Amino acid sequence: MLAKLALCRTHVLGGRKFRCVDCDEITSLYNSCGDRHCPQCSGGKRVDFHDKATKLILPGVTYYQVVFTLPSELSELALANRYEMADLLVDSAWKSLSRRIKAEQDYDPAAMTVLHTWNQKLEAHWHVHMLVPGAGPGLSTHQWTEATAATGSRNSDGFYLVDADPLREAYREQAIGKLRRLRSAGKLKLVGKFEYLRSDENWDAFVKNLESKKWVAYIQPPPSVTSSACQVVRYLVQDTPKPSWAEIFWREDDRCPGWYADRQRESHRRLWTASYGTDFYDWYVETQVESAEGIEREPIAMVQLPLAGFTGDLGYPQSYLVGSF
Repeated sequence: MLAKLALCRTHVLGGRKFRCVDCDEITSLYNSCGDRHCPQCSGGKRVDFHDKATKLILPGVTYYQVVFTLPSELSELALANRYEMADLLVDSAWKSLSRRIKAEQDYDPAAMTVLHTWNQKLEAHWHVHMLVPGAGPGLSTHQWTEATAATGSRNSDGFYLVDADPLREAYREQAIGKLRRLRSAGKLKLVGKFEYLRSDENWDAFVKNLESKKWVAYIQPPPSVTSSACQVVRYLVQDTPKPSWAEIFWREDDRCPGWYADRQRESHRRLWTASYGTDFYDWYVETQVESAEGIEREPIAMVQLPLAGFTGDLGYPQSYLVGSF
């Protein structure tokens, strides 16, 4: 993976020639590596994602950001079960949210989702961001319906989507039910520190502990009445898709320290302990290859999954390719 990044847009990968249709000027460009971790390649992908997502925004509609997080135990288990746990997280989040919206607001819901699987220190931290319109086609009225606060909701700012407590409970129930089915079907890789879960007794205790936890699912309304959904899109684009390091600001004697946000202290940035190049390589590649028993895992660190309810023309402009070299 690091070798591809080093060869990106060099003669080793070849290139293409483009001719301008207006002046016939020919421009030669080296091919990109296309790796999702490449800082050069990810910039264009972020622009594409922003353009696509912006086209899905409905004018005059209030949008909410809803975030669902897996407990730390499942985030670690996901390292050897990436596709299974990604499906569990996104599917459980969407089903619990859509059912609560239908039950409380009586309209057909929609959401755009972005899956994140790590935090700034590259620790496993699986969570999904959902951009959710606070309105939709009415299920019983067949008219456009806006979300309204329930009686006794203690809503004071004018924004309301659904009751957060039932949403969290529904999300936990959906996810644990899906987790049980994955194990029953033999689709979970229980290796390394999780090998003990092959025992039915240990598994039952593990699930019981998950059931006792208060799972994280919170609803963030717009910061103000003048805020737009495009602001949330810009926020999501910052990390989608993007290399996992946010800023490597210093290189001295093969050391590469960087900043990360201290979540325990608001607006506080801390300096990561400096690592030699080999240590950085091992630390970074650890996000790609499962250390437990040498199991390789497919990378899906950030995935965009537009869900039901959105439409739009997402076509790309035609490129005027005239040759390759």
